[in-house]
Amino acid sequence: MSHFLKIGLFAIGLTLIVNKSSAAIPDIGNRRELFVDHAMIETMNGVSLRLHEPRREEPALYFNEPWEGRYSAYATVLSDNGLFRMYYRGLPSAEKGTSAVTCYAESRDVIHWEKPSLGLFEVGGSSDNNVVLAGVDDFSRGFSPFIDTRPGIPKEERYKAVAAKSKEGLVLFASADGIHWQRMSDGYFFTQGMLDSQNVMFWSTSEGTPLYQWNKTVFSSAAYLCRTGQTVLSGEGGVCQ
Repeated sequence: MSHFLKIGLFAIGLTLIVNKSSAAIPDIGNRRELFVDHAMIETMNGVSLRLHEPRREEPALYFNEPWEGRYSAYATVLSDNGLFRMYYRGLPSAEKGTSAVTCYAESRDVIHWEKPSLGLFEVGGSSDNNVVLAGVDDFSRGFSPFIDTRPGIPKEERYKAVAAKSKEGLVLFASADGIHWQRMSDGYFFTQGMLDSQNVMFWSTSEGTPLYQWNKTVFSSAAYLCRTGQTVLSGEGGVCQ
């Protein structure tokens, strides 16, 4: 084998190695990445991945008001310019005819929470409560707010929430202050699945599209992540409406 041929083969091999190495480096931009596996790690020296166990502390919030109770659930916490806003279902009984409400609490440190007396809805004969939505039982059972961070969003729609009427569809609510909510339209923007639990939506800055997650059926753990107007990301496939 000639000297020039040896050099040529070495150059080709080196090029292939460099290209393979470059292709294996993902461009994450300024995104945060959780190190849940080794997919983003090339080598590790003197360190290891370890799943830390949660530490039990005292309760931060009790669902102890008459309109809350043991069936309160689906708490959503939003970080909003130094203020943490919590929304959750208030439901004191599972008996037929008991209506759910949407409750609100706020905190500056996520440890000490206050339930402001808002006076918006009369519940149990009094408006001295922290209820932000009442009289719409289906929607309060899984009311899930988020902050719409899209550029140019109208200020009266900065806060949005997904709510569902089981077996019928998902609806959107909007608010200018996170306290006073109005349904955005009479129709449903999505109608697939049982939609009987909490359905989560948020604006994905990195992808430039809204994403939402919902349960397909009450008897399955199958959850779907959907880009509005695009293909469902799931094991079974499907199309978003």
